[in-house]
Amino acid sequence: MSSMLPVAIVGGGPVGLFLASCLDHFGIECGVLEQRPAVSGLSRSIGIHPVSLELFAHLGLSARFVSAGIQVAKGVAFNDRGRVGELNLRECDSGFPFVLIFPQNDTERLLQDHLASACPGVLCRESRVTGVRNTGSLVEIESLDPRGHRSLIQAQFVVGCDGKRSLVREAAGIPFHGRPYRDHFIMGDFDDNTAFGADAAIFLHSQGLIESFPLPSRRRRWVVRADDGIVSPQIPPTREEIESLLRRRIGHELRTAGNYMVSRFQAECYLAPVLHRDRIVLVGDSAHVVSPIGGQGLNLGWLGAWRLAERLRDILSAGLDYREGFAAYSREQRRAARRAAHRAELNMTLGRKRHRVSVRNPVVRLLLQAPVNRLTARLFTMHGLYSWPI
Repeated sequence: MSSMLPVAIVGGGPVGLFLASCLDHFGIECGVLEQRPAVSGLSRSIGIHPVSLELFAHLGLSARFVSAGIQVAKGVAFNDRGRVGELNLRECDSGFPFVLIFPQNDTERLLQDHLASACPGVLCRESRVTGVRNTGSLVEIESLDPRGHRSLIQAQFVVGCDGKRSLVREAAGIPFHGRPYRDHFIMGDFDDNTAFGADAAIFLHSQGLIESFPLPSRRRRWVVRADDGIVSPQIPPTREEIESLLRRRIGHELRTAGNYMVSRFQAECYLAPVLHRDRIVLVGDSAHVVSPIGGQGLNLGWLGAWRLAERLRDILSAGLDYREGFAAYSREQRRAARRAAHRAELNMTLGRKRHRVSVRNPVVRLLLQAPVNRLTARLFTMHGLYSWPI
């Protein structure tokens, strides 16, 4: 990696890798600094929305993703009394009328391989960034390798893709406004012992939301709203906890199913008041965090990365003033993040514990009936986040 770059990206997760590929697509040299030595083994986020697949198509990647993932084109909704209806994602008016289920670690690995093939040497792993300093005419980045050797890289622009606890955001002096919600969830990946096949299943139970999605290798993810009274997402989860919740709420048994992961999380919402400061700009979770219910967070980061890559192309190739370009990106992406957050809040509201369901159940039935179901399909597949198509 050169010690002087047009663009340096701090963070080599799925968003940073995708941004680097977008910049390569536009003919812009960049470097990616990533602290981790390798791709994580955790599945984490699993849903790739149609809007992201459309972006991957620009890079020639969509076919590789689609061939390896599971296409979920239908979601079946239930309440305490049984089946309510279904949401047909074929109604979302896209070249990819489905949500693709593909675990985040496999996504990151595919993006890494693509970047290594397209522009070898761009990704520098085991490089821990310790400082970012904006000098006015450029940005200096200090980093350490595993042996403690210090390196200095200079770049015209630095992009923070380094997550919710972003060092880049902190170095730029940009605050992060938001809060955790009261909603706690436990999720686990198990062998699939259901009859849902490639369909998603949503249980709007009076005691709390349950979501179920197919995974590759004949597995299935379960996401369950925890009982009220959970005070910290740091309480270690167990498979017995999720098994008990499923048994009690919907009568489904997982005791004999193989288990591959169990984790707990608290839904959160954060948004930086501005996504740039001089030559430093933020993308992905360093810029915004939305509730994972609805699976929008990673996809929102990809959408922002594409928008920013377009702005950097205009700045570096067409002479656009970088202040103007970053300000426009900041306005667009913050607006999209607010819309995504509102949709996630709707999902959580529908799935909260209810003592009375006389209002919610008719609303859900309406959302699943024609012609409203077409709008619902678009909302649940992240269409319309931007004022014009991305």
